[in-house]
Amino acid sequence: MNFLFDPTVRFLEKAAGFRVARQEVVASNLANTDTPGYIAKDIPFDAYLARAASPGENAAAPVATNPRHMGAMPGSFALPPPVEDESDPTRVDGNNVVLEKEMTKMAENTVGYLTEMTLVSRKLRMIRAAIDDSARV
Repeated sequence: MNFLFDPTVRFLEKAAGFRVARQEVVASNLANTDTPGYIAKDIPFDAYLARAASPGENAAAPVATNPRHMGAMPGSFALPPPVEDESDPTRVDGNNVVLEKEMTKMAENTVGYLTEMTLVSRKLRMIRAAIDDSARV
């Protein structure tokens, strides 16, 4: 069994990738808080994490949209595109970004990312401890 790239580490890698993508989308929303006509975007995070955790990893296989695109690496998982979040009312200028909501998303996302990185770090420490113990024998 490959302990370094077991299903837990692969899942955490995918989750961290989603967190990074979502952080970029939230940062874009915050940057466009005062842009007339801007509609907030989000990544449907829970649905894609559920797909990432499912055994059939080809559920969201990347699609080449350009002949110069390289093929996907084994075990890779396509990041979802951002979708418009129309859950909040639009202001007079056509913008629907709510600063407080976006800041909350950013904080939640940061906590999730830090948790995932802590779990990966602990897994790597366990592997290092196993290697160190086997070297002493």
